[in-house]
Amino acid sequence: MKQPSAPSIGAERGNNLVSPSQLHAEFATARRNVAQASDKLRALEDEALRLSVFVTPRSDRVDGLTDIARANGLFNKFRSDDIEHVIDQGLRGIRTQLRVQNASGEDGDATLERANRVGGAPILTAQTQERRTGAAPTNWQQRTATATDLQRMTFPPVKFILPGLVPEGATLVISRPKLGKSWLVLDIAIAIAADRFTLGEMRPATGDVLYLALEDGKRRLHGRLAKLLSTFAGSWPPRLNFATEWRRADQGGLGDIEQWIIAAKCPRLVIVDTLAQFRKQPNGKAQIYAEDYAAVAGLQRLASKYNIGIIIVHHDRKMEADDVFDTVSGSLGLTAAADTILIMKRRAGAVTLHVRGRDIEERELALQFNQDTCRWSSLGATADVHRSAERNRVLDALRTGPLLAKDICTAADLLNRNAGDQLLFRMTQDGEIVRVGRGLYSLPGTDASKVGKKERLPAEATNEIGNLINLTDITDLTDITDLTELTGDKTAPATPIERHSESGTNRRRPLGQPTEVRKIAIHKPK
Repeated sequence: MKQPSAPSIGAERGNNLVSPSQLHAEFATARRNVAQASDKLRALEDEALRLSVFVTPRSDRVDGLTDIARANGLFNKFRSDDIEHVIDQGLRGIRTQLRVQNASGEDGDATLERANRVGGAPILTAQTQERRTGAAPTNWQQRTATATDLQRMTFPPVKFILPGLVPEGATLVISRPKLGKSWLVLDIAIAIAADRFTLGEMRPATGDVLYLALEDGKRRLHGRLAKLLSTFAGSWPPRLNFATEWRRADQGGLGDIEQWIIAAKCPRLVIVDTLAQFRKQPNGKAQIYAEDYAAVAGLQRLASKYNIGIIIVHHDRKMEADDVFDTVSGSLGLTAAADTILIMKRRAGAVTLHVRGRDIEERELALQFNQDTCRWSSLGATADVHRSAERNRVLDALRTGPLLAKDICTAADLLNRNAGDQLLFRMTQDGEIVRVGRGLYSLPGTDASKVGKKERLPAEATNEIGNLINLTDITDLTDITDLTELTGDKTAPATPIERHSESGTNRRRPLGQPTEVRKIAIHKPK
């Protein structure tokens, strides 16, 4: 009987059943190839990929490749778990993208990009295939990783363009029109390009900046720069680049931004002011959410690709919401695609910067705008700054006279009734205000503080009231012959009493006295 020929490497798995003798021959070839290779770890992976198409017990192939690795001294140069991972992934037909370290700390070149062939077909890493073909790899295995792979990977920490506020990625800056967000982002751009502080004591990373002022002209930009750089000695920063006209995203605008990033010496930040002037104009046919998401997603991909920050200036809507981040003009697609969201809100004359993002902690900062320098500064956490401001507003409201709690909350523009009640309680405990009635407050040391207080009765009147007896439970006086039993007055003489009823009214009269006596009305309970 004719023995089956050795299987071709590119054949189907179902036709690659081999005998032990054939597998032994394949191991001999693999041992020779690894021994002759300069990069033995990569060669071991190549052999694992070549043997992955054979239908043999997996344990036999793992043992054979492990012996080859040990014979070539790989366990002395690399960690055992890295070698086992390379063999395991190779037998699965997966090219590893893991960077392993040898004993001396040098790179094991596990990510070396080479055109290796298995059965005549090139095996490319996902990055190589995407760069050479311009499309993402079609093999799903090249786009997946196990939890073990992720455990072994190391990533650099998140870099911040502006510490604590603007990390790498796409950042939305939202506020009402004319609130001053353009002044804020322009000051940040100058701080990055000129290596100076912004928002008071924040110092950003230095680099090149591209500012797309799509709603301004050069005259207005010149005036704003002159205002912000009035104390700047020397020439204005050359690393700050401006453009007042730019193609829209779908008309080549994204490509133009990418070309600037590539050409810049140290690109750090791109500012798009505003999104409405840059995004693709909606045609009314697509879903609003999808259009809004795509408007930010393109910029977000650029920021992630080149590890820079992109600030996107946008407006909020008129309608308020329980969550301030729901006030962004448009659908939730905008905030879903962005990495970080900064919203400026004015409340009771104070401006709060609400911060939320994927890589930063949610926080609120109190901002203050200087009319002379046109620069924003951070006053600290809103809770700490506004606490004293709220108390001052309460005191101002009470200077007009005593007010109810609900009126104080309205006049002082407190957040809600519950927070207002807690604030009023604390101010009462601190002696800043006095409670003059139920829910009624006033300033201490004023005549109004006496409003609502009960007048004290003289001691004699109090004693007389204390001697009154409740007679509502008494329905029959036929057995009573002495009023001392009711009044407790032992000094009154025990005088017989004449009792009779007239029109439902009980009347009492001492014997021998006129009938014009005081009447006591006693009613039976219904």
